[in-house]
Amino acid sequence: MRIGLVSGGFKPYHKGHHHVVAQAAGENDRVIILTSPTKSRDQISADAMLRVWTEVIMPNFPYPNVELELSRIPVGRVFEMMQELEDGHLGNDVTLNVYAGAQDMSARFDDRYLAKKFPNSFQAGRIEKTPFIRGEDSPTASGTAARAALEFRNHANFKAELPEFLQDKVGLIMQMLL
Repeated sequence: MRIGLVSGGFKPYHKGHHHVVAQAAGENDRVIILTSPTKSRDQISADAMLRVWTEVIMPNFPYPNVELELSRIPVGRVFEMMQELEDGHLGNDVTLNVYAGAQDMSARFDDRYLAKKFPNSFQAGRIEKTPFIRGEDSPTASGTAARAALEFRNHANFKAELPEFLQDKVGLIMQMLL
């Protein structure tokens, strides 16, 4: 079984994030989106974003093999799962595939570190990495632009940052986040 791991703040979840999750959904049996229920970002409170996740995003999510997992430290949870894999707790047929921006990938998931910390799993190819270059491998999207559109209550600009499956819910999402 291949499990894709996509971690981040996702405040808000935008079309760039969704592109990565969509690719992961096509490449893995199961995809886990890891986000924090406790960290706010600018004007987006953690509680409000959690409501958007549970009441709007996940009930309408277009990929049935994608699930949401809440973690106080999402990247830390990725490493916990790698340790569970290394310790044999995830089963012998599991491969973890980490998805992240190219900068985050090189900073957080360095091959030398992974080989040292999780030698059996890494050497066996059971820990994989799929990096993305923002705007090249995925649509140009920006959490900063989405938050600015939200702050200025710019409906059209906020909608433009959302994935297609959420665009008809833009008013509801903005209302929940404001």
